[in-house]
Amino acid sequence: MRGLGQLRHAASALPFGLTRRETEVVALVGAGCNNREIAQRFAVTEETIKHHLTRIFDKVGAANRVELALVAARHGFVN
Repeated sequence: MRGLGQLRHAASALPFGLTRRETEVVALVGAGCNNREIAQRFAVTEETIKHHLTRIFDKVGAANRVELALVAARHGFVN
């Protein structure tokens, strides 16, 4: 089992300080998925995805989904 220090280190190694789930959401936005599709993929509500996106926008400095998709492409979140 990993200690708390190791978990913090692993999380900080992700770009922009994003969580693993946030990086998955960024990749799906970059691939053109809408909130409903992302929510269905993770079996959560669209409100949960909106919450993730709000935090993601703050962390990466994006103002909207288009800017986020550009960040995703530029930083290798999507293939």
